[in-house]
Amino acid sequence: MPIGLWKGPDHEFAADPPGWRVGVTADSNSNAAALMMEMDLRSSNWGFPPFYWTSEIDNVYAVREDGLDLDVGVVEMMCYFARSEVMEIMLENAFCSPDLQEKQKVLDYITLENMVRDWKMRDKKEMDEYSSWKEVESWD
Repeated sequence: MPIGLWKGPDHEFAADPPGWRVGVTADSNSNAAALMMEMDLRSSNWGFPPFYWTSEIDNVYAVREDGLDLDVGVVEMMCYFARSEVMEIMLENAFCSPDLQEKQKVLDYITLENMVRDWKMRDKKEMDEYSSWKEVESWD
């Protein structure tokens, strides 16, 4: 399911995000940056988000490219998968390796089945709270 991400124009958010203590600031959105990692095996920036996605990201708008509704729980699952599971595999196996086969293993791991399985393993109880998971599991 292809999605598009756009940075929000609310730069005030980075200086004073809702719910943050006074004096603590958020200068980036690491979830959005993880979703923007370069996945072209031959790119010298493989595994890194573009520079403009590494700081002052603030809020991000995520939209399904097919025009259907995108559930916030699905976006949460995608962010978890990119930040926790995919990044871990990249760091363990292929991040600094020039070997295309090692990088290809990372790409081969990025599947809907692995994303859903890893999310379920993360917290089965939390998944039961979202009604949209039945829809996610039916994607082909």
